[in-house]
Amino acid sequence: MLARIACFSLGILILQHFSQLPSWHWLLLFAAMLLAVKWCRALQWPLWVMLGMLWCAGHGWWLLQQGIEEPYEGQDLLLSGEVVSIPEQRERGVRFLFSVDPYPEIARPLGRIQLNWYGRVPELQIGEHWQLKVRLKKPNGFMNPGGFDYEGWLFHQRIRAKGYVRNGKHDQGANQRLTRSSGHWVDRHRHGLSKGIDRALPESEFTGMIKALSIGLRQQMSESQWQVLTATGTNHLMAISGLHVGLVAGMVILIVSRLWRFSAALCLLLPAKKAGAVAGLMAALFYAAMAGFAIPTQRALIMLTVALGGVLLQRQMRAAPVLALAWLLVLLIDPFSTLSMGFWLSFAAVAIILYSMGGRSHTRGLGWRFARVHWIIGIGLSPLLLFAFQQAPVYTFIANFIAVPVVGLLVVPLVLLAALLMPFYMVLSGWLLLVVDQLFQWLWPILEAIANWPAAQWIQQQPPLWTLFCALIGVLLLLAPRGWPGRWVGLFWIAPILLISPLRPTVGELWVTVLDVGQGLSVVVETANHTLIYDTGFAQGRMDSARMVVLPYLRSRGISRIDRLVISHDDRDHSGGADALLKGVAVGELLTPDIERFRGERHQTCRAGYQWQWDEVRFSFLHPEEPLAWRKDNNRSCLLQIQSAGGSVLIPGDIERPVESLLVKQYGDGLASDILVAGHHGSNSSSSADFINSVAPQYVIYASGYRNRYRFPHSEVVQRFADQQIKQLNSAESGAIRFKILPQQGILAPEEFRVRMRRLWHRR
Repeated sequence: MLARIACFSLGILILQHFSQLPSWHWLLLFAAMLLAVKWCRALQWPLWVMLGMLWCAGHGWWLLQQGIEEPYEGQDLLLSGEVVSIPEQRERGVRFLFSVDPYPEIARPLGRIQLNWYGRVPELQIGEHWQLKVRLKKPNGFMNPGGFDYEGWLFHQRIRAKGYVRNGKHDQGANQRLTRSSGHWVDRHRHGLSKGIDRALPESEFTGMIKALSIGLRQQMSESQWQVLTATGTNHLMAISGLHVGLVAGMVILIVSRLWRFSAALCLLLPAKKAGAVAGLMAALFYAAMAGFAIPTQRALIMLTVALGGVLLQRQMRAAPVLALAWLLVLLIDPFSTLSMGFWLSFAAVAIILYSMGGRSHTRGLGWRFARVHWIIGIGLSPLLLFAFQQAPVYTFIANFIAVPVVGLLVVPLVLLAALLMPFYMVLSGWLLLVVDQLFQWLWPILEAIANWPAAQWIQQQPPLWTLFCALIGVLLLLAPRGWPGRWVGLFWIAPILLISPLRPTVGELWVTVLDVGQGLSVVVETANHTLIYDTGFAQGRMDSARMVVLPYLRSRGISRIDRLVISHDDRDHSGGADALLKGVAVGELLTPDIERFRGERHQTCRAGYQWQWDEVRFSFLHPEEPLAWRKDNNRSCLLQIQSAGGSVLIPGDIERPVESLLVKQYGDGLASDILVAGHHGSNSSSSADFINSVAPQYVIYASGYRNRYRFPHSEVVQRFADQQIKQLNSAESGAIRFKILPQQGILAPEEFRVRMRRLWHRR
């Protein structure tokens, strides 16, 4: 059985690396292999692999049949449908999921979409039917090395379009409630609990955590709280998953089975062990419902059902087949569960515990075994964390040893009890929530202190895939039973994931990466021994390009220090991420025309004529001579030219035509560069014909967002570059774009991350 499940799983993983779904001809091949397996038993293994691929392809085909088609993107659509999530209050409005009714003008079903409603928003309730005037676009996320695959996450959540509700003066009549809330009684109860928690704890900083543990809503948790939880390895405590569901079920099983034994009549009706198992499953089902049957909760419920199913069926089942069967059931229900890192971490944690603790005699006490569980999980999960996130908490053993009993044995039961009592005894429920709040006030300073310990996180470069497999072998050796020969060899197997570094440019080489930060700009320039960043992208609310894109990219490249940071000017789409970047990585020197904003930082004004050389690569500022001479921020932009033996790059920021004309007169052919980052993201206020002729690039790159409201790059700009037969690339279509410029070979073909890493769920 285990081998068949492994082959089936392998087929799912293989299919998920396809850039598009396979054709129906694969069904013919599968049918032929199914017939041939009678004569050749060896074909059963590739047959199971192909079965996994076809199962995943079927789910993928069903999902990809939903969503917005390109002709309807950005158009006003009058849709009716149902609110299917608890509305989430945001800074500028409300976000919610909307299940769209069939739309007569579009043959393709829209499915489930995510909407933002800005401005004054009427009170929304889950289960209500609304008619809304909306504008939609395809799911879109940034595509960068080391970055989060947001489009994959949306695909896994079954969200097939994103958009916003039109809320202007002329749109008010179009947006109307059709029917009041009906059905969804569990989710409506969750919504009521959310409001009740707000009333009971109006000023608590831990309201978001209490909601996360009671009803699975984590949106109110602050960024600083997530940073502490991540640094201590306790962020898993804020997800209603296997740990919490298992603890709740375990406590209920223990209590019910003990009480059941006091009644002989009940024991004759149903053995206490089975009664406890039934009660535990019911408690787990209740907790899962409270969490809105979120995907991690579904996974935990399946694993628990398989485990307790053996008790109810009176079957003695070994741990490994139980875990494998739970794995299979999760993949059968949702083969795209593998897109979630939580899937891998949850099953890996259980497997590590079973491998390290199962089938061994324990002469020491419960406290020692509890501590050892956290120790082995910390070691066992580190390779996965380093591969997925390029960081792992160092003191997770200590933090979890303290936090897990407090949260699992005290906070969660009290929160659930408060949730049960809230509709009937609001005062008592409020008291229980105050106790929970006090527990967090006691626990939180301890976690903050651990997070601030020296070297609280191991942060490193993105390791190659092969090092992950080596590290897993090393973990198995290190966690093997005492007396196993050569356990110390596991350290050598783990070493590659820690020590293998990404390739760096050699002396004379120049690597330039235009990151995909949406409607903004951030360029990373690498030489043999130095790194420069030109601009940091945008920041708005929780959206911050530095935190979401630039810092993960630097981690993936193993870059821990920026020698020079250039902020071209103070527009939000260029400088918005500067604060987060300055906090997140060491910066040698800051160059900017805006002195006031960065007062206190070690900075210097970028001025024309300032130049330096790194590793046989020359950097020169050509503008501005005097920043204050220009009234518009755009025209104060630092214009940077980078020259190497193999080619040159020109980054003009947001300069407009008046500056371009001045530069053409002043430098003429001195502007000539092989690669040009288009000024002002391709706006028609920049990239004049004379400027293009003077630069005469081979490539031009537009740093713009997908379907941005400015419609950059402007069609006339695109035409001007096309007339000169200049190759054009757009980060909205290509993702991150990297050029490698070598002294002998010159400019190599650009690497387009979206094209190279395209999967079947990614936007076309």
